Amino acid sequence: MNLWFEGFQLALSGANLFFLFLGTCIGLIVGVIPVVGPSFGVTLALPFTSGMDPATAVILLAAIQSSAAYGDSIASILINVPSQPVLPLLAVFSDGFHSSCSRRQ
Repeated sequence: MNLWFEGFQLALSGANLFFLFLGTCIGLIVGVIPVVGPSFGVTLALPFTSGMDPATAVILLAAIQSSAAYGDSIASILINVPSQPVLPLLAVFSDGFHSSCSRRQ
């Protein structure tokens, strides 16, 4: 049980929370760009994590991966352009754009 508390203490430290926020912002920016996906965002940030603490690097890369996957749906809904292979985002791509257009009027 003591290891759980140490893990939460490590994950919730100030530096790790900063890199979590930074990774989320970077991932959203990367995810909104139509052709660029979550794997590209992680690949782009990988060289910057080489000198970091391993836990901090994993937190940064996981934040970029998850928020870029969310950012893909933002681009699909607003401009009706699929940013990943169409099959995973088919419902978002087809229904989301038409729903957003009907709300704009």
